Amino acid sequence: MPNTRKSHPPSLKAKVAVEAIKAHKTTAQIAQMFGVHPTQVGGWKKQALSGLPDIFSNGRDQLRHQAVAEKDELYKQIGQLKVELDFLKKKLDLSIKERRAWIETQPPHLSIQRQCELLGLARSTYYYPPRPASAETLRLLRQMDELYLECPFFGSRRMAVTLGISRKRAQRLMGILDLEAFYPKPRLSQPAPGHEIYPYLLRGLSIERPNQVWSTDITYVPMCGGFLYLVAVMDWYSRWVLSWELSNPTRWRPASVWPRWRPPSPSVSPRSGTPTRARSSPRPTFWRRSKSGASRSAWMDEAARWTTYSSSGCGAR
Repeated sequence: MPNTRKSHPPSLKAKVAVEAIKAHKTTAQIAQMFGVHPTQVGGWKKQALSGLPDIFSNGRDQLRHQAVAEKDELYKQIGQLKVELDFLKKKLDLSIKERRAWIETQPPHLSIQRQCELLGLARSTYYYPPRPASAETLRLLRQMDELYLECPFFGSRRMAVTLGISRKRAQRLMGILDLEAFYPKPRLSQPAPGHEIYPYLLRGLSIERPNQVWSTDITYVPMCGGFLYLVAVMDWYSRWVLSWELSNPTRWRPASVWPRWRPPSPSVSPRSGTPTRARSSPRPTFWRRSKSGASRSAWMDEAARWTTYSSSGCGAR
């Protein structure tokens, strides 16, 4: 039969504690009289003595200690929240413009001042209307953009000398345009871990006939209202443009740069797989039509309208 722990009622514990406090009898005699263990007599006596001050204090001291403990806990939570808020402000990599856009005015659940404090933004910065760029700044930005297309290796020093401005102003304008000079950076020859290295199939290859090697490239043409993207497929031996296409990113539509007439597959492509055998074929009439412009589609007509508009002094070069 399992041993079950015997529980004593609170009234019995109080009687045992009173007898122990009186000290008229020994602990063994009190334990024998009430049928409990002598260790329990000493424990109940100690518990009764520690709880007597609370009886005469009418519970005020206990409430005061409880309030102090709750206050300390609230102060601890406030400090933790402040530390987390400061951490988020440091990690919140947003521009001033983006932080201003985060402030809510309708309905104002939080005041503008409090929202600015939470975002780490000065109220004067929120209320200050930014001044538009001057005509001189816009002219320099345009010249810098054109100069960067011609000489992408120019840094802030060369830009400042060519445009006749200070280097600090050149750095600021390059930051607005998000321009960075092309130059050899360290550790460019070290591949990233896990990236597959593809073999260069043209190394040591003698290009002696058409349709032996093709290549493709894409670039962009600056216009007055944005950019037009130009992609072309070329044959390396004849230097013929097999196909080309202009794309307007503002009016995108899926288009293929491959002509309806498919020339024979090239023997080698710079990023192709296993080289294949070239098949001889006469030069198609598609190239002549593309060169003369007789087979331009509506998409090309739209690009022509953009070119005509830009040639009026907005972006022609």
